[in-house]
Amino acid sequence: MRYVGWASQDLPFEERVWRMGLYMSVYNYASAEQLWSHLELADCVRYSPLPWLTEHWGGLELRRERRAVRTPKKLAVSIMSYAQWTAETLPRLMEELRFSPQENYSILWDQAQQDLRYFGRYAIFKLLETYRRYCGLNIEMFDIRPSGGYSPRTTLSLLYEGKLPDPKDNRAAGLHLINQAAQQVREELSNRLGSEVDWYRFEVFLCDYLQSYEGRRQYPGRSNDSEIHYYNAIAPYWKSVDPLGANTKLWEARAVLHPTDCLGEICGWDGPRKNLGAFLRDNDTTWSDLLYVYQENGELIERNNKPQALGRLRSLARKTLVEG
Repeated sequence: MRYVGWASQDLPFEERVWRMGLYMSVYNYASAEQLWSHLELADCVRYSPLPWLTEHWGGLELRRERRAVRTPKKLAVSIMSYAQWTAETLPRLMEELRFSPQENYSILWDQAQQDLRYFGRYAIFKLLETYRRYCGLNIEMFDIRPSGGYSPRTTLSLLYEGKLPDPKDNRAAGLHLINQAAQQVREELSNRLGSEVDWYRFEVFLCDYLQSYEGRRQYPGRSNDSEIHYYNAIAPYWKSVDPLGANTKLWEARAVLHPTDCLGEICGWDGPRKNLGAFLRDNDTTWSDLLYVYQENGELIERNNKPQALGRLRSLARKTLVEG
């Protein structure tokens, strides 16, 4: 998400909004970059992108979170609905965004759920966060979007030792209890960090913790690592179409946004590091490329400057919490 924000920062508002939605359609930078390089907003408002998607399906990758659009037909329907949203619905809605950031958020949330095909809860709250960060909309997420939020609610249930309603129970009374519990945990986390954790990041923390501790899959940096994999997966296709077809701003964005120790293209890995998935569960602490030197064999080697690295890590965390 940050890569798209960085790459789009100097573009007109409408083009930024368009790119945010294309990114959420596939949820990886390399494929999104191909979409906005070949699909014009005005064309997708009037005509389905299905012919282009069908022809170039071999040059696109989708994260598993976007399994709802894993066929060219479904992705075409989704993109066309988003084009109409960008060109017609959102400009109209923006005239109504005269309330508090939370009320404005609700207006967009409710309409997006009706209009955006194959987006769903996860993609919509990510999309609205891009609007807040990179498009200047006065909106703010105000809870964890508990209805349908199985993963964050499961984490809360673990914290509350099973005393909360079943994560699959979306009745109003249960959702109220979930929101109360989430507020308590968010306040405690904010107090411990010394900076307020907004609702978007808190929801992501809950999801990632579950995937890390219970799923033994997630670790800090995994999503960034996967961007290397997605680029490498589609680059041969686009080079075969055009010698310059795989040119990308991905590497420049990564160099600007991440410390060098976190970059696989420099430090020697080319995708997700699967042996780090169980790091939290096995070591009772979480992974950080700023604190440890990655070893493919799993050996744990602390960096020589760990005290300084801890300070740097805390500084980066606080900066991220404040600036996005």
